[in-house]
Amino acid sequence: MKILCISNFYPPFFEGGYEISISESMQYLARQGHTVYVLCGNRGVYDQASEPLTFSLDPIQRKLRYINYSQSSVWDKHRVEKHNYRLTKQACTLLKPDIVYFGNQKAISIAPSLAVQNLDIPHIFDIGDDWLRTYLATGLKARLFRLIKRILPFTIGGTVMLDPVLVPSRWMAEELQAKYSSTTLHIVPRGIEIPLPNPRKLSHPLRFVFAGRIEPLKGLDLVIEAARLIDLKSAQFSVDIYGEEDPDYAPVLSPAYRDLRLE
Repeated sequence: MKILCISNFYPPFFEGGYEISISESMQYLARQGHTVYVLCGNRGVYDQASEPLTFSLDPIQRKLRYINYSQSSVWDKHRVEKHNYRLTKQACTLLKPDIVYFGNQKAISIAPSLAVQNLDIPHIFDIGDDWLRTYLATGLKARLFRLIKRILPFTIGGTVMLDPVLVPSRWMAEELQAKYSSTTLHIVPRGIEIPLPNPRKLSHPLRFVFAGRIEPLKGLDLVIEAARLIDLKSAQFSVDIYGEEDPDYAPVLSPAYRDLRLE
């Protein structure tokens, strides 16, 4: 099978575990005998303003442009959308992929998704966070602007149909169903590989680590509840928690830290 992966970043450039997870999925698919191509943004490569509208057969093409959220004008966003839309269509026409695998689309606009939808190419979204929310402001002005973009022939507009979808948790599946009416969802719990410089045997007692933002969406309450249940069985283990605390959420969890002697 020929697979085209489209993502905002691709290792060695990434913002977090989302992009690393996408690359590990692509590596796995390649090991299974599939042919994988990647179209991603040009972080760490060169100035995007000078990037020509060309797609070649190199396995990784870092040629998508980014929306500059801090300084971008309507015209700047339009240029990013137009470039990414045309480049995606060019890639699909040249490669003729059997399926397009969408990773994190934040900052590259919804143009690549719309291009693939309009070409009616089979595709799937691997959702690690709610990137679509960044494109769907709820104000009247934003809604009117999206409507105009759907009507005018020289703009890139439309509705992204977030289907089918791979998600890492039941919570994410429920969110996508409620917010975007996704219907075909596949829950595939997974993490990312963290290679140890010197592989060693497991320590005794077992030591677990939570690293991430301490906020409701990260599910730390589930970690604490699991630790409580394990503690009731008198298992020997410890949990270390590292991360920046949400000021409203931290007081809720602090007593649990102390009760379970979590650090």
